[in-house]
Amino acid sequence: MKLAIFSDLHMGDGSKRDDFIAKSNIFLSELNSIPVEYKIISLGDMLDIARFDFESIISANDRVIQALSERDFIYIIGNHDIDLNSNHYRRKLPSNWIYANQLFINNNLFMHGHLFDPFCSGKFAWIGWQAIKLSNWIGKWFPRLEDKLAVWGGRLVGTGRNSSDKFEQLAINHIRNSGCLSMKEQLFMDGIITKCVILKLSKIQSIFCGHTHRAKKIEFEKNRFYINVGSWTYGGDPILKVEV
Repeated sequence: MKLAIFSDLHMGDGSKRDDFIAKSNIFLSELNSIPVEYKIISLGDMLDIARFDFESIISANDRVIQALSERDFIYIIGNHDIDLNSNHYRRKLPSNWIYANQLFINNNLFMHGHLFDPFCSGKFAWIGWQAIKLSNWIGKWFPRLEDKLAVWGGRLVGTGRNSSDKFEQLAINHIRNSGCLSMKEQLFMDGIITKCVILKLSKIQSIFCGHTHRAKKIEFEKNRFYINVGSWTYGGDPILKVEV
């Protein structure tokens, strides 16, 4: 299966604090150049609902959303677009999009990756959400200061785009130690669970994720890989093309 993968676009409302909008035309050109036989996957944080008004995001990025509506597209949900677990938002997006929290294709695991960030998942997640709320308030008045605070804060606690190598090790351990895995996976379309299967895998071959905004590929065992596609908006490879 041929896949075209990107992550962490963080589409905003077109304001000064929106880092994607200035690159949207280039991204659209890249997207339109992908051959039709490729299935397109976003590994989360595409629509930055945590930082921007949802309706404004849709309005500012209508051309990209329209282009994706014409393709075979799977949206894996991250921490900045976690609200897409609710049909309240999904019903305002193209009806043919498929949503998932994680996905298996031919023994490869695709997920956003915030599971491995203690300030985005687990007992410290509330701290991360409070930080986002504070950042949003600052960003409305001082957008460039918001960017600096995000970098400083991330470096201080080692989260998000400043996650340490520990993030990568946790991801690798997650699939290395899975052994014989049995997992229930749900795919959502128009608010309905359209596919629910029990997957029994003898070994996960590779993990594809985002979240850190840092593109990286690690072969941790022979022919087994940790692959982070990075962030197109923040300097990663435009779109990763693979065959699995």
